[in-house]
Amino acid sequence: MTKRVLRKVIKRSKSYRRHIGWLLRDARNKLQYGLLAPVSCQRIFVDPKAITRVIDSGVFGRSDSGRVVGGDWDLLTSHIEDFPKYSICHERFVQGKSWEEAGAYQLMTNIIQKKLGADGCRSYEDIVVRYQKLDQLYQWISSNRILLSRKDLKPQNFRESGGVYVHIDRNGEVVFAGGGVTGSR
Repeated sequence: MTKRVLRKVIKRSKSYRRHIGWLLRDARNKLQYGLLAPVSCQRIFVDPKAITRVIDSGVFGRSDSGRVVGGDWDLLTSHIEDFPKYSICHERFVQGKSWEEAGAYQLMTNIIQKKLGADGCRSYEDIVVRYQKLDQLYQWISSNRILLSRKDLKPQNFRESGGVYVHIDRNGEVVFAGGGVTGSR
């Protein structure tokens, strides 16, 4: 078996284990909280303009999707305008700055120095390509006035895994938690 095939098999088995873990959590949630309990990677429809807060990094990861959590986690938030990636996108798409002028390249360089592979980037060239794809995605969404689901982009996808990641706080407000994998049509 070649290394490439072996890597693919290992990656797929990790993915299946993650999916099984999510399904088990879903079953526990249904037993404990009833049939309307959240499920992992659940698609919910949200008005993006209603999202005013972002959860501070490090509290939860994508593996926590669908988990019901008590405590004061929802108090560990910031205003969305203070979130660096939001500010950069606002400068790019509202103020018309280039990605470089808005600080995107520098921010991603700093991020991948701490976490190589973040947002699919391992090098400066990857960063440039990522932001070119974001421009293409923005143009497509602007033209078509629709944001496709992960299933629309990748039919074999597990629910909305990899999509825009949000939490629901104690008051039913949506809190932004993470980006979303950029996909193209």
